[in-house]
Amino acid sequence: MPVSQWISESCHSFSLSSKEDFEGAVSSLIQGFNKEVSMLAFGECLHFGEEFLILRNEMFKCLVKHHGYRSIVVESSFINGILANQYVLGTLNDSNGTIYEEGFSHNFGQMDANKELIDWMRNYNANLKEGEEKINFYGFDAPTEAHYTPSPRKCLEPGLKHLEERNKELGEKHRKIVEEFVGKDSDWENPEAMRDPSKSIGLSKEASQLRVAVEDLICELKTLPPSNENREDFEMALHMVEMGRTLLDYHANLAGKCTQDKLLTMRDLIAFQNVQFIAGKERGKMFLFAHNSHLQRTEAVWPWFRFWPLGSRLSNKYGKKYYFIAGALGSSQPSGISDPEEGSLERHLLSEAKGEGLFIKLDGRDVQELEKRSGSKKNMSYSPIDPSELVNIDALAFIKSVTWTRGAPTFPEPSEKKE
Repeated sequence: MPVSQWISESCHSFSLSSKEDFEGAVSSLIQGFNKEVSMLAFGECLHFGEEFLILRNEMFKCLVKHHGYRSIVVESSFINGILANQYVLGTLNDSNGTIYEEGFSHNFGQMDANKELIDWMRNYNANLKEGEEKINFYGFDAPTEAHYTPSPRKCLEPGLKHLEERNKELGEKHRKIVEEFVGKDSDWENPEAMRDPSKSIGLSKEASQLRVAVEDLICELKTLPPSNENREDFEMALHMVEMGRTLLDYHANLAGKCTQDKLLTMRDLIAFQNVQFIAGKERGKMFLFAHNSHLQRTEAVWPWFRFWPLGSRLSNKYGKKYYFIAGALGSSQPSGISDPEEGSLERHLLSEAKGEGLFIKLDGRDVQELEKRSGSKKNMSYSPIDPSELVNIDALAFIKSVTWTRGAPTFPEPSEKKE
């Protein structure tokens, strides 16, 4: 069957401005899902694309209202996301006006669509009837930033606090040891260490001693007497300390002159551990959102690096429960992306989209005869769909034209090439 005919017969066009039209397109796509799907991942093909964030928001609203989804997990720090979720649940007020800044990492809280997402979630929860289940917001990303790698202190604090509450003397003993070896946060967070391994303290004597101390802390937490009291607090504390352990491994590799490929793979390993933890505590279906390269099933290959992403581990762990919708676009003037070339998949999709975009289920469709379209020299986070990878993608969400994200900086920092 010709590609144009296949797209025409299989796609569901949508308009974001028509609620009925959009919800109908989402429902048509979901009706074709395997009944086992409970972890739906939607990717964007570039950062700073406004319509992808709007599409994410509207998809999540539809999934919550009509399809039983109870949480969204986005590409932002797991630790920051704890604060954002407290705001969403109504247990934390934004009296000082900093929840957007503190609830997201990588300055993603500046983006209007992200603010609108958590505001909608908070309002939704506030208007539930008694007995109805609230929805939750999470970040999955590692506690790393573009310009520096954070101190492990924030990861270790919940475990120390929980141990002190259960056994004051034992907790104070471990706190004294940990704080001695952590030292100054600024020593861990030296931006120069991102470029010069000799500036990192990840292999210092104190860092090595801290890694041993963290193992002892984990053992101490795991061997506490069983208790159902504050069980959720215990599980979170243990998870945070275990994340701190992996962060220390990251610091050690940073100091050990390891490749960027390994550091990025470690980042997504922490992301995988976070999603596993979230999946273990969530009873309902989950909606994930991130760059395509983090959610794909195969190795992510860029001109500058390659790494094994979160999606490869989720697919391996959860099998048919994991479903990946990759984002694709026609053009984006602010990102320096013109109309797709003839013979490319995006060109065919652009020709068939009747509204602002379309969904299309792939069902293992092999269209390797199509050309891969050109990229962008302006927004280096843009990654066109590779036709040879379609067999590893479950569906596509195509948007005709993408503008710059409201609230985002006019031009991304050079370090954002990493996505």
